[in-house]
Amino acid sequence: MDLVNRVRRSPAALLGTGPSRLLVSASLAGSIGLGMYGSGSLLFFTRVQHLSIAQVGSGLSIAAVVALLVGIPAGRAADVVGARRMVVGAGLLQAVLLCAALTTGSSYPLYLVVMCLLGAAKQAEQVARGAVVATVCTADERVEVQARMRSVFNIGVTVGILLAGAATAWDTRAAYAGLMVANAVTAVCAAGIIMRLPATAGRPRGAASGDRWEALRDYPYLAVAVLCGFVAIADAALTVGLPLWVVDYTSAPRPVGVWLLAVNTVLISLFQVWASRGAKTAEGARRLLRRSCAATAAACFVFVFAAWVPAVPAVLALVVAVGVLTLGELWGSAAAWFLRYSLAKEGAQGEYGGVFGLATGIPAMLGPGMVTFMMTEWRGWSWVAVGVLGLLAAAVSPSVLRRAETAKAVRERVPVDVAAVPAAAG
Repeated sequence: MDLVNRVRRSPAALLGTGPSRLLVSASLAGSIGLGMYGSGSLLFFTRVQHLSIAQVGSGLSIAAVVALLVGIPAGRAADVVGARRMVVGAGLLQAVLLCAALTTGSSYPLYLVVMCLLGAAKQAEQVARGAVVATVCTADERVEVQARMRSVFNIGVTVGILLAGAATAWDTRAAYAGLMVANAVTAVCAAGIIMRLPATAGRPRGAASGDRWEALRDYPYLAVAVLCGFVAIADAALTVGLPLWVVDYTSAPRPVGVWLLAVNTVLISLFQVWASRGAKTAEGARRLLRRSCAATAAACFVFVFAAWVPAVPAVLALVVAVGVLTLGELWGSAAAWFLRYSLAKEGAQGEYGGVFGLATGIPAMLGPGMVTFMMTEWRGWSWVAVGVLGLLAAAVSPSVLRRAETAKAVRERVPVDVAAVPAAAG
């Protein structure tokens, strides 16, 4: 009944009020452009700019590596100059670079430069946006605002994909170029919305340089970020592994894999805010992280079962597995948001956010290739391996979180009730 009421309410209920409304609206605007760009950029660069698929793919891979490396210095810069200013600047830079992409022609070096700069700008905007959330929202609001942003992000990407489909149907230079320009326009719109937020003061340069790169030396925090990165591996298993598994190893109809990906997107849009309610406290976040790892493990074992049964039971098993995996993704995202903010140093949310993004981004970048290799070489054992990894993550999470919370308490010189934190498993 709660879901029905949420669906019946106006979109304003999802957008929220005050600063959260502006943050969510900016996320929606940017995601529409991202959906158009992600779906149509490959065709633009190959059919209009006449680059090879290998050139486009390698450029995107190199840009992804550059983006990961930029995250930490970008977060530190956001702490110094002000997170809102960084978000706006990075958004406007993206708009310029998207328009510049129209002029690269078939030159691979020019394409590579533009892609690397664009990836760096996107990463800087993402890291700085997290710092903006930490600044303009209270500690109790941050997780819910992130959940709302993710819900509308999925909606916006879906709308962008549909618009890109129209451009693909026309299959003209003007249509593909229009996708790039439209993405630039949405980037400017998102930056304009962020400009309406209260200004975020930067940290004095002297204070920032006194404890240079402290987030990188916060090893307990890094361990938590790596643990949260398991969610990214699970996402790769779903988006890359599921279609391959359905087609090559199960009796289910081939389209089922793609359809279930759409179901995953819809479920995230509908239930992310609901799932985030359990992560409003440290104990709640710890519980959701354990549940996330366990749910992912359970889903992996159900995927294995789907390969051993006829078509109808296989479809049912796949539906159950995707539902459980999505629930784990919802819980894991909510827990990660709380831990990312609560364990970071308040005066260095940008830098800590950059470190968190690096630790969680590496699994996201390596995940698709790793899953593809495992599906090809290990077959069903690949799901077993990911499932066992999930069980191990669930087992060690209490110990990892306990150390991180103790380290933060020591850093801030506040008492910590170690007895209140669950003991390490085993």
